[in-house]
Amino acid sequence: GTRYKWTGPDQFYSDEQSPFITTATRAMSGNYTGSVSARGCDAVTTTNVRVLDPVLPAVNIQSATICQGNSIQLTASGGTAYLWQPARGLSDPHAANPIASPTENTVYTVRISNDACSETMEVAIKVNKNATASAGEDQKIINGQSLNLNGQVSGDSVTYFWTPADYLDDPTKLNPTARPVEDITYTLHAISNSGCTSSTDDVFIRVYPRIVIPNTFSPNGDAVNDTWNIAAASSFPNPILKVTDRNGQLVYESKGTFKPWDGKFNGIDLPSAPYYYTIYFNEDFQTYSGWVMLIR
Repeated sequence: GTRYKWTGPDQFYSDEQSPFITTATRAMSGNYTGSVSARGCDAVTTTNVRVLDPVLPAVNIQSATICQGNSIQLTASGGTAYLWQPARGLSDPHAANPIASPTENTVYTVRISNDACSETMEVAIKVNKNATASAGEDQKIINGQSLNLNGQVSGDSVTYFWTPADYLDDPTKLNPTARPVEDITYTLHAISNSGCTSSTDDVFIRVYPRIVIPNTFSPNGDAVNDTWNIAAASSFPNPILKVTDRNGQLVYESKGTFKPWDGKFNGIDLPSAPYYYTIYFNEDFQTYSGWVMLIR
């Protein structure tokens, strides 16, 4: 057309083709009628305008800290529809008050809308990691040796220590040097200073005795060195000992619980001579071999 006229609620009037409604109020809601004229002809059109209440966005918290594995409720208000992003860790991203269970630090953005109007707000959730302890794999040593414990901890604001402190150079180190003289279990404690879950883990240290194999004995009945005794063998449940003469004939064998050799074969005293042995203690040791001198 060539001429235009708009009328509407709250005494609205305009002769512009495309007028603007500025500083809208609820009183301006309703039907707006536009009249169009051209060459003596007229036409009328109507459109409906809804002026909504403004969105007044609000959230219950702007930031919070939780422990790993815990949850927190988020609450938004001021609209009629809500959309939280990202959706991971939320019980319902479309709810006004979802339960958040993030596994890492997350900033949630909520879009609060009232039909066509919307506003956004953010909530930052910091996740403190729980304290975890790893004492490492079980280890084995021979009495007199030392080793380093292979401790590892993770988490936020963690302190740690070992118990017992026996035979450790420093129980407050992650990798202390241990020199135990007997079997022992060490426990690594990881303590969360953030109030989150703490943790412990154990490592077992098996301490084998020093293996000393005598190279001579004298079974002459004087009660001194009368048997060939390997003291360390009694610490093993199933050692296997074999003794042969110079011709390779088996003259003594011990299986299971170790039994010292008295220098006899089939109840008969063997003569003075070197005899040759093999000793298997367990899978942690190579088979020992050598000779022992029997003296009459």
